[in-house]
Amino acid sequence: MSTFFAFSDESGSYRGSRSKRFIKKSPYYLRATFLMDSSEWSSLNRNFINLKKNNLGNNWNKEVKWSYLWSIFKYEKKSKSIPHSEPFYFLANLGFQGTYNFIDSALGLLSNLNYIKIIITITKNDSNVQEDENLIYRWHIEDTMQRIEMEIQGQNSSLCVLFIDSISNNIDKLVRDAYNDIYANGKFINKYSHIKDSINIEFSHQSSGIQLADFIAGSIRGLLNGYQHSA
Repeated sequence: MSTFFAFSDESGSYRGSRSKRFIKKSPYYLRATFLMDSSEWSSLNRNFINLKKNNLGNNWNKEVKWSYLWSIFKYEKKSKSIPHSEPFYFLANLGFQGTYNFIDSALGLLSNLNYIKIIITITKNDSNVQEDENLIYRWHIEDTMQRIEMEIQGQNSSLCVLFIDSISNNIDKLVRDAYNDIYANGKFINKYSHIKDSINIEFSHQSSGIQLADFIAGSIRGLLNGYQHSA
């Protein structure tokens, strides 16, 4: 029996009713998921922690978010020091380029895996789609579930456990309920035989997998927005 882990995180925002200002700030809402063989998890986790220790020193247990790159860049562009009150102050010594290099190296760890699949679902906010936010969240989860099921269904007795980042109590409950309903009453796929019957919601600062998924999501969104460093 083969067991797989899938780690998933979102980037951007979505609203059913969107102003031009909102669209400019967040032209895309997307979810990024990477699928890996669970047998490689211990090695990936260990290598990621070692990378953090080598780059962050005593701050290795803190979470580096993709969004911190833009925040650090803005301070450097204005030639201002990062104040102690900012959650990314611990990256002040690394600066933008050092933080970028760390994230680039972290993403490079994924290329060392013997098996990895990356799933991206995207909603373009400047389209004419004006659906309820809850429905958009559900669609992204459903598409992810379908792709995972189709990816590993050819492997007998294979099973995937899906982990996603916690958003808020309300959204977390929505996602849990949506996952359960899709699992039990799927339309495109009638029976999910290769994914666990419940989703696992983790805090990103406690999960190496979610942090890596955040880097994937952020880089893809940055690429869609035309940012050079996301390529």
